[in-house]
Amino acid sequence: MITRMPLRFFAKTLLLGTLAAAPLSAAVLPVDLPDPDPADKGAKNKPVKVYIQSGQSNSLGFGRIEGAAAFYSNVFLSADPSVTESTLPGENSAILRFGVFQSDKSDAPAGGIAKSLPGSPAVALGTVNATLPEATGSQPVAIDAFLEVPHDATYQLHAGTGSSSKAIATINGKEVYRKDSEAPATLTSIDLKKGQRHPLQVTFHGSGSPALWMEMVNLKGMGDLKFVVNELGRFPQLIDKDGKWTERQDVMLNNAYMGKGSSKPLSPGTIGKTFGPELGFGYVMGTFLDEPVIVMKADIGNRSLGWDILPPDSKRHTFEGKEEPGYKEMLDANGKVIPWDGKGWYAGKQYDEYTASIRAVLDNFKEKYPQYADQGFEVAGFVWFQGHKDAGSAAHTARYEENLANLIRAWRKEFKAPNAKWAIATGCGSQGAEGNAKLVFQAQLNISDPKLHPEFAGNVKTIDTRPFWRDAAVSPSNQSYHYNHNAETYMLVGDALGRAMVELYGGKAEYPDPKMPDKVASLPSLPELSPEALDPMRAALRPIVLDKIIPDYFAAAPGIPSYLRNGLELTVIASNKAPSKVSAELTSQLDKAIDYYQLVGIGDYTWKPTGPEMRLAEWQYFSFDPAEKKTDENGDRYRPVTLPSGMEQWSLPDFDAAKAGWKTGKAPFGQNDGKQTALRQRCGNPHCHCDVTPNTLWEKEVLLIRQKFKMPAFEEGKRYRVVVGGGGHGWEGEGFALYINGEQVTEMPGGYYKNGGGPRGAYLFDNIRPQVENKEVTIAVKAFLRQNSHRNKAAPPTGHISVWLEEVKLPPAVAAINPAPESTK
Repeated sequence: MITRMPLRFFAKTLLLGTLAAAPLSAAVLPVDLPDPDPADKGAKNKPVKVYIQSGQSNSLGFGRIEGAAAFYSNVFLSADPSVTESTLPGENSAILRFGVFQSDKSDAPAGGIAKSLPGSPAVALGTVNATLPEATGSQPVAIDAFLEVPHDATYQLHAGTGSSSKAIATINGKEVYRKDSEAPATLTSIDLKKGQRHPLQVTFHGSGSPALWMEMVNLKGMGDLKFVVNELGRFPQLIDKDGKWTERQDVMLNNAYMGKGSSKPLSPGTIGKTFGPELGFGYVMGTFLDEPVIVMKADIGNRSLGWDILPPDSKRHTFEGKEEPGYKEMLDANGKVIPWDGKGWYAGKQYDEYTASIRAVLDNFKEKYPQYADQGFEVAGFVWFQGHKDAGSAAHTARYEENLANLIRAWRKEFKAPNAKWAIATGCGSQGAEGNAKLVFQAQLNISDPKLHPEFAGNVKTIDTRPFWRDAAVSPSNQSYHYNHNAETYMLVGDALGRAMVELYGGKAEYPDPKMPDKVASLPSLPELSPEALDPMRAALRPIVLDKIIPDYFAAAPGIPSYLRNGLELTVIASNKAPSKVSAELTSQLDKAIDYYQLVGIGDYTWKPTGPEMRLAEWQYFSFDPAEKKTDENGDRYRPVTLPSGMEQWSLPDFDAAKAGWKTGKAPFGQNDGKQTALRQRCGNPHCHCDVTPNTLWEKEVLLIRQKFKMPAFEEGKRYRVVVGGGGHGWEGEGFALYINGEQVTEMPGGYYKNGGGPRGAYLFDNIRPQVENKEVTIAVKAFLRQNSHRNKAAPPTGHISVWLEEVKLPPAVAAINPAPESTK
């Protein structure tokens, strides 16, 4: 419940009076600010107060306004004692524990009591590998127990697995689960409180496992601004009595740099999808000051004070024996410091661009703000929120304090504002607990220490943002360098910067409690377990994965939400009909299903090598440098090229390779900067194998390989594909074309860049399958060496190519999605 404070309760005149008057020290800015008055546009007889906010991406702002998704997409709970609370591999899903006990006493043993059976035997209710006791005849087995959940939430309970899933379950006397037939169970959600033992009865009508698991439902996102205001009760001044975002007519937000001077009244409703400190800061200053306020932003992401925003008085210096650039200097190709040559980036370029963008507004103030033309303006203060980029460099960290002092002096001089106050927020995008980040935090705190910097005494104040940190589990994202996009953090930072500015004026202010209000239950941020740690609990996960996750995944095809999409759709795999557009990237939604089966120890549905040995076989090959040169390292090198004379039909079955001067060599083919060595010591990708030393040197830019192989008879219920290995990692592989019997069946125009890729090659769909099944076929590949790396920089040539055939057995549920007759052998 938000308690609203009308503006008349907190008149600005109580706070201000005049800057020299006693009432300034008598009034205290409260934690909850009054609602802004829509009619108040600020005093018209005083200069507008301009505050320049700058820094890097956190000043630009990543606080989410609304739309935060739940931290976990799914939360499952198991009563099996083998389960360790964790996240499921490759999933945004959590697995938690809940307790099942024989009585409601605190020392009760786990499990339940089968009171319907003679002797009322104890049953390991919830243990997947346990077995239900046998009943007399066809009588059901009724088990009484008490369950305890770890969080206040809404739950759905699932009983049994396989035959034992035919059951009825009640919690607190309410039926929550019923399955009478092969149809899906009827589930009824129930709200449960933690710390209580809730009566549970499960009546099993089938035999087998007494498995018991739950799913937490109605999961809600946390940490966006709507959540902060409505659920946590923070910052009530941001919404009006009708629940709509308020707007300050007396505070204008000017986006000087990124928005080229665009301006609008400050409001959560118009600020965009995300925000920075300006929202909290602007609301404080609008409340405190009688004059109109302009918060002017000059910020962009990924900028360091030690290089990009380096101010003019920061000169060249030596750090650990290496020269570091000063203002308007740069590094040449050899890393030597030289004066800026008029091209490209230089130390301080972002400082110059920030300054120019601010100047562009202030120098045209009357045109930008005709409503303030008669009042003029005063650059009253600066707000600084930055530091993460500098923490990545020991050289920048060592000079941060000096560079920040130079920035304060430079901008005061530049904007003729010698008395302008500076409010600084420590900002490394994390808690700043260790390493360079901690040193940057300390430098930011030091700058306002009057003993260390007496010139800044009383006119520079630093706030420590570390208490405002919020974990990813209560935030819209898991991005620590952007404070997990948590709106409460960004509001607390901005609000504290505003209150620090009030205190620099001589005012008094109460600060909000930095701790997150304990009003909403949050889930823990859980680890992902190693395969070894998962092994003991794979059986316990089977009912959840086989009875819930996999059926839901299959049932959604082809309408699987975009965040679950994973390449080629299951319907295409099931039908084996070629899509209208064939890609050389073989990743499919079937791979996701395979991952689910492997999670619970089922390896029946996995892509496996089959057929003739190709990957290490003898191939005919020819390598050449094409006449069509590509000297620019940017982009992929795969391109149309002229083949050597007489090789126009090189991929056809009857091509005479020996007559054309081809050689024979064993795969894989490759080179690493001209050497016949593997691309990396350890690959780990079953579709790559680039850690295998090439058997044959890939000599020149273009490689042609071909060979004839006897293909196997294809089995019912299986799918087949030809894989081209050697390009499964970031900044690896190049474009290639794959041919079968002279027909190009797929083509990939380039390699992988920042992120590694999946398998490459071609599926043997029904349009190809009759031509190859149980026949001798000619497989051929045209490939190019890679010659660029990170950010398209030129790099030594690399390449690695091998080819093989794979098969997979389709899970029955996949085959049933869109059944299609198998090809005739």
